[in-house]
Amino acid sequence: MISDTNVTVQGYAYILTHPGIPTVFYNHFYDWDNAIHDEIVKLVSVLISTILNEFNVFLTQAAVRLLSKHADGH
Repeated sequence: MISDTNVTVQGYAYILTHPGIPTVFYNHFYDWDNAIHDEIVKLVSVLISTILNEFNVFLTQAAVRLLSKHADGH
């Protein structure tokens, strides 16, 4: 049988890895047991890392376009 903790963590894994604006419930983060809190922290850190990597790629691509336009004399 799957425990409530596992189901909740699976739900957060889905919410925090799919498009949209994720939400973490206060009571899940602060009032439930430490296992859920720790898993949410891990998932949020993965989310932040992914967002930063995507933003870094975006900035790199923008810089390449800017430099190529400058090199072409535009």
